[in-house]
Amino acid sequence: FDEDLFRKAYEFAYNSHRGQKRDDEKDYFTHPYAVTEILTSLKLDETTLIAGLLHDTLEDTDITYKDIESEFGKEVAEIVEGVTKLEKVDSLNGMDKVELQAGYIRKMFFAMAKDLRVILVKLADRLHNMRTIEYRLSSESRARTARETLDIYAPLAHRLGMFNMKAELEDLGFKELHTYAYREIKEKVREKLEQRQKTIGYYKGELEKELERQGIEAEVYGRVKHFYSIYIKMKKKHREFDEIYDLIALRVIVEDVNACYGVLGIVHSIWKPITGRFKDYIAVPKSNGYRSLHTTVVTDKGERLEIQIRSRQMHQEAEFGLAAHWAYKSGISPEKELKWLRQIIDWQKEYLAGRDYLGGLKKELELDEVFVFTPRGELKHLPKGSTVIDFAYAIHTDVGNHCVGGKINRKLVPLTRKLQDGDVVEIIVDKNSKGPSKDWLSLAYSPRTRAKIKRFFREAEKEKLIKDGRDILRRELKQYHLTFKILETDEGLKKLLEGDGIKDIDDLCSRIGRGTYPVNKIINALTKKENEPQIKSVELREEKGDVIVDGLKGIAISIAKCCYPVPGDDIVGIVTKTKGISVHRKGCVNTLHVSKDRFVNVRWSNAGISRYTTRLHIEMENKGDALAGVVNRLNEKKIPIIGMNMKPTPLGTISISIDLGVKDSKELKEAVQSIKKDENVLDVNRIRRG
Repeated sequence: FDEDLFRKAYEFAYNSHRGQKRDDEKDYFTHPYAVTEILTSLKLDETTLIAGLLHDTLEDTDITYKDIESEFGKEVAEIVEGVTKLEKVDSLNGMDKVELQAGYIRKMFFAMAKDLRVILVKLADRLHNMRTIEYRLSSESRARTARETLDIYAPLAHRLGMFNMKAELEDLGFKELHTYAYREIKEKVREKLEQRQKTIGYYKGELEKELERQGIEAEVYGRVKHFYSIYIKMKKKHREFDEIYDLIALRVIVEDVNACYGVLGIVHSIWKPITGRFKDYIAVPKSNGYRSLHTTVVTDKGERLEIQIRSRQMHQEAEFGLAAHWAYKSGISPEKELKWLRQIIDWQKEYLAGRDYLGGLKKELELDEVFVFTPRGELKHLPKGSTVIDFAYAIHTDVGNHCVGGKINRKLVPLTRKLQDGDVVEIIVDKNSKGPSKDWLSLAYSPRTRAKIKRFFREAEKEKLIKDGRDILRRELKQYHLTFKILETDEGLKKLLEGDGIKDIDDLCSRIGRGTYPVNKIINALTKKENEPQIKSVELREEKGDVIVDGLKGIAISIAKCCYPVPGDDIVGIVTKTKGISVHRKGCVNTLHVSKDRFVNVRWSNAGISRYTTRLHIEMENKGDALAGVVNRLNEKKIPIIGMNMKPTPLGTISISIDLGVKDSKELKEAVQSIKKDENVLDVNRIRRG
């Protein structure tokens, strides 16, 4: 440990924050100092401790990345930058708090993948902020921070195996959000403390005497449940405090693995084990690397006694979690132990709306697991509640997509069968299968599985849209004696597509196939202005409602139903045989092949007399009350709904075609922006054939 470098970092951070105050009016430096004390208690390496001292300098001072890199090295600078990026949640217009939180958490997991020490500093930062949360002025801010701590940071500490930190974060969040319940449980624990200590002392003495007689060196002590865990158990099991708290717990620490099993045998010889209450997490560790033996016995007094047995190394890993890998150099790769982190990062790359993302993430962070085996004996960890479908996708995405059946312990079972610990699961695959059923989206338990199923349908739908779009575009190009090859060579077209955010030809065809990109823009860009129709303009003028027609008098005017023009759109008029002048949006595909002499000049007046029908395509989550949110937003804007058509999509979403009555394009734009803010809406586009 380089004490001189650490002292230099201390002085650097102290001077950088000089003059700054926290909400409690203490010097701001007390915060990074406290964060570093927490990291020191985790016995982390020198680099992480220095990063802890400096973690707020990039955000709150004039210090730059280059300053830190030149003084303390690139490794420290990158950790500090990683923590700083987590602090900066982009305030994008139109995004609600749920979307912002989801975006922030995505950033956090990507930062963890780059260097896991980033999240260790962030967890220490959050722990100190929770310890001092009462000094925050805003009750709303305190509640939001506490809720985020319980929902994300405490489960994350649990996933990292940092059980002491997890327990403290939970109790601090519980205290802030449920103050009365916290105080009540704390007082009841205090009242029973003396009797509880006597009971634990008795069983501890009994076990220690037998261990000494058998010649096994061990430390035995009582385990105390923290307040939040008592509260959660009372809620989940609908039990009274005494029923939860009276369960006695001991922990036994020995030198090695062999001694663990030796102690287990002694425990079961003294007291009767309860069937189904033994867990061997040494042979089958949890997905966060946790190892221990758990057993529950009935004592000679008829009381239930929970006992955990572990080696010293297992105990250090259980207390410090991921941090133990740096502190004790145990030879276990953190990256190997944290396979779940890579899985979450892969999963979150799939499209999920903000609220769905957060709900799914909470499931992914849960440590209630089921342990099952492949026919070859390979162990698989899955979330408790997983089905045969989840197992198939856990093996490989292709296995899941072509799964047609499953066996558990050599017996055929439905794909919806929930898995139990120790099951041997075999998946029946048919390579000729067309893929998963839409029903699987509701039958799969894991968010990761549902994301893979959605991707299958999204890719299948995209392939169809690309094909449809290619067919439409090829037909239009043929009218002008053009081939597909020109799409790759025309520089003007390339600039147009780039400006419209179109990645490649497949993306273009997909949008044309969906009806969200006008094919006439492509034709106009390729055929240039010399092929555009010349519009007549003479002195006579006929005005009908909001439309002014130049050059003709005493003729009917109708609004085209193919492109739904509204005031504010660029428009053209076409003389028809039966409907007089038909008004289209400029560039409508139905105007491309019309004879030039049928075009007349039309424009909107400033009268704003009527409402005009236009059509939107909305894709949204398939939830019972999802549509109500859109309808309410339109009612708030006082925009009438003229008609609506809904149908489910292969992705499990709803596709809605909705006709609105709007005064002009400005009102339409405001309506679209309002609809996009709805948390259940995935996509909104104005429909037009042109």
